[in-house]
Amino acid sequence: MASRQISFEWPHSVSMRRNNFAVNPSNQTALQWIESWPHWGSYASVIYGPKGSGKTHLAHIWAEKSQGVFLDSKLAEADFMAVAQKFKCLVIDDADQFTNQQLLFHTLNSAKNNNGSLLLLARSATPQWKVTLPDLSSRLNALPQIAIATPDQEMLAILMTKQFADRQMAVDPGVIDYAVVRLNRSYAAIQAFVDMADQFSLEMKRRVTVSLARDIVQELDRHFAVPDVPDKA
Repeated sequence: MASRQISFEWPHSVSMRRNNFAVNPSNQTALQWIESWPHWGSYASVIYGPKGSGKTHLAHIWAEKSQGVFLDSKLAEADFMAVAQKFKCLVIDDADQFTNQQLLFHTLNSAKNNNGSLLLLARSATPQWKVTLPDLSSRLNALPQIAIATPDQEMLAILMTKQFADRQMAVDPGVIDYAVVRLNRSYAAIQAFVDMADQFSLEMKRRVTVSLARDIVQELDRHFAVPDVPDKA
């Protein structure tokens, strides 16, 4: 396959309902935590894991259960606080990238003082965040923190199957088994593989076959560290 510009984003409809969440040992604890609300014993908690690990899906499940809303960290401070004070249950995605630390501190205080609930999503546990405000650091580090672990091959296969189903894509038998043992064991690699399969199958007007999967794995080899697995397909 000729080299080309790779696009890792491709528009498609994804269900964020509970019955579409693929449960496995790497995310089971996080799901159990979400479903245990409102019995957290804390006004806020942190769920962290790699990109594509299902944090946002879990947050949507919780928001539906709690009638919560997602807070956009890019909102102006006054608008952000207006939303934070209006709703009892809030989700902040990419909380570890939140630059206005004083605003995050006030949001935590607001949730605590008003019997609210705050769900923070991040790539890492709070001790690894670049927090310079001492009061915020101690407040964050005291929160319950639930990790989504690195997926095993079984989970990668489940995720890939779900993502193909979300896009209503026709995939030949053997494609998923072929890909999961050759891709980097990460959520991002699975997402990239499905994105490219979608893109290339549309461009070439062909089904996703093992042959096409082989081409995609070779393309992704330039972007992810791929395990050394002999190609016997």
